[in-house]
Amino acid sequence: MRCLKIDDKWLTLILNGSKSWEIRRTNTKIREQITLGNTKTMCYVGYATLIDSVEMTIEELLKHNDKHQANDFINKYAKGRRGQKERKTLF
Repeated sequence: MRCLKIDDKWLTLILNGSKSWEIRRTNTKIREQITLGNTKTMCYVGYATLIDSVEMTIEELLKHNDKHQANDFINKYAKGRRGQKERKTLF
């Protein structure tokens, strides 16, 4: 089974149901159940099912903070990138 490694902060939000989108730079064609790995502990901590991967602009992502909980990170990351496309992965 494939594993998606995620920082502890974001992994906790995914596991408690507060975060259903994971933002990544590259697209994936994977549409199956995967394991979730903690980058800090290097342990597998749960499972998720990838259902889609969609390209979105920074502006589009900022409208959906309720799904990804990452607007603060996006605003810091996106300086000078407005209008460029990023990808989100739906669990």
